[in-house]
Amino acid sequence: MMTDRLEVEDSTTPLKQDSSWGSISEVVNAPLIDVAQDEWWISIVFFYLTMLLWIVSTLPALCCTCLFCAYLIGSSDCGCSIMFSVLGSVQRGRPLWLAPNIYRGWLSILWAFILNGATRLRLFKWEWQAFGGGEYWYHGEGVWCWSYARVQKILQGVQERKSAFGCVRASIPDMFATNNLVFLPNTGPESEWKYIRWALHQTILADAEKRLTQLKTKLSENWLKPSMNQLNDDTFLQGLVAKSCFWIYFNVWLDDVDTEIVARWNTAAKMCIFPRLVQRIAFNLFINRMKTLREETVGLIEKHGLQKLFYDMNNSLPAQYKRTPVVKLCDEIMFVLCFAGVNGATAGASSCRDFLQCKKPAESDKDNIDFGNYPTPADMEAAYKKNSIRYIKEALRLDPPVTSATTSLATDETISLAGSSRFLEKGTLNQYVLSMSNRDPKEFATPSLFNPDRQDLDKNFTWNGAFGVQSRAEDEQNYPRICPGRYIALDIISTILDMAVGNTSPEQSVPETGGCLGCP
Repeated sequence: MMTDRLEVEDSTTPLKQDSSWGSISEVVNAPLIDVAQDEWWISIVFFYLTMLLWIVSTLPALCCTCLFCAYLIGSSDCGCSIMFSVLGSVQRGRPLWLAPNIYRGWLSILWAFILNGATRLRLFKWEWQAFGGGEYWYHGEGVWCWSYARVQKILQGVQERKSAFGCVRASIPDMFATNNLVFLPNTGPESEWKYIRWALHQTILADAEKRLTQLKTKLSENWLKPSMNQLNDDTFLQGLVAKSCFWIYFNVWLDDVDTEIVARWNTAAKMCIFPRLVQRIAFNLFINRMKTLREETVGLIEKHGLQKLFYDMNNSLPAQYKRTPVVKLCDEIMFVLCFAGVNGATAGASSCRDFLQCKKPAESDKDNIDFGNYPTPADMEAAYKKNSIRYIKEALRLDPPVTSATTSLATDETISLAGSSRFLEKGTLNQYVLSMSNRDPKEFATPSLFNPDRQDLDKNFTWNGAFGVQSRAEDEQNYPRICPGRYIALDIISTILDMAVGNTSPEQSVPETGGCLGCP
């Protein structure tokens, strides 16, 4: 075990790696895992040769939702009808001979996405209505749900997660880091998820709260004349958040060159929604960019001599969960910290910045956001200064950074889809939609109305669980997978916005009672 941080001669000198550290290049270029037959290169060639056929046959699905649903789950509960749909292909393991099912179904979803302004929440609502406006609809490789009651049940229980994202199998290990925390099931006190999440808090996040109290001072040293106009520059805002996150995680304030690497996760992560089939149709352009970004991100850890944190984390894990080489654990943790942590805080800050100027964020469901009693930027600023944390929570209830998440069905279920029944086996992918549960009219009065004073505010699931009323320990007992960095995100967003609007009486985001920050 390494007992001291590796030394570097200067900020640009590469470290001489211990052999147990390993090579990040070998990690991201390891053999591919769980590639479906319809994603084989021969399938890609066939798709290109017949592409015009699939385009012509799927465009009518935009005008006929019955056809859209038929492509995804079949036109009836007849076995033959289901077999020649996306559902039928998925139930048979996505064999090569049923690849046309996937072409038709996923192209139909792509056209619907474009039709809805490339906005995820608008797409989800369109699909939900296409399937009859009930509890469920089908998308990707699984079933989606939205109601507050159903989502709450999932969030409060054990989630049998898999290597899946956006309700399709994830491209690992090249696009996504294998066995990262997002993919691990929380199956009990001895689970891999439990140990790794705990180790994360005992190492990287151990001093996070202390550094949060110093963040405004650190930002003031580097942002000399704060203004809202500067935050309208997305690159500038992304850089502020990236530097803040890295400072809180590692006690290192990045220069502009290193910041650009971390900030690049904001654009790279948007391409992760596409499954391997689509990635290969795009000749792996986005996968190769992600591989390079992961290598450069681990390179920052090496450049700044931070490997000891990951050695300590790895050594604290039971033998069956230790990573060999250690750089694999570093890659998995950095993937989550950047993909979820940096991106989530950046998206949240961007949405709140827009709300403060009475602008509706570009990727939001604009038609269903009502600024109500806050029609001017002056009104918005007054509401923010009244209680910045409630303001942020309400803005992100309406435009959450994370719109949905993937788990799997805990039991066999027969589900009503588009007026007919479908039997789904235990383990079928199940996406729960936070952005829609946050607007469930059974739980939120006037759900599209922006109102930081609403009594039901703390019920929202923006951070993968409700929080704010009880202690942190009680929140995490009720919602085991609640975001461990929720208070970090709130404090980064509020600190940046406080400086931009000159808020001299900021609210405290972290409750005075409870355990360590986000402990599992």
